[in-house]
Amino acid sequence: EVPLATASMNSGDIFILDQGLTITQWNGSKSGAAEKGKAAQLTRAIDDERGGKPTTVVIEEGDDDCAKFYEALEGAAGDIKSKDAVEKDEEIGVSCVLNKLSDESGSFTFTEVAKGAIKRDMFD
Repeated sequence: EVPLATASMNSGDIFILDQGLTITQWNGSKSGAAEKGKAAQLTRAIDDERGGKPTTVVIEEGDDDCAKFYEALEGAAGDIKSKDAVEKDEEIGVSCVLNKLSDESGSFTFTEVAKGAIKRDMFD
């Protein structure tokens, strides 16, 4: 969540404005396809939670339809930051480890089989 203002927005992200019976998904001009897909999922989930009663609107930065959206945020298109003007989203580091659980010795033991890239042939 960010403050309800166009100054909180940037062209590299997507913002969802939930006004009860109207849900607006605003796609920044530099936002990615995966991000758009996740935002659409969230928008649909909110809609489903309310029994399909809300009107769902998807707009792209620069569309003529954006004016009403900006008015609801009491701002203007000029307040929106460029993608490069904001800090990058935090990247999450993931480390894969394959362990083997065995009871061959009569008690459960974990043994590390591989770390990093895990391949199908490493599984018993």
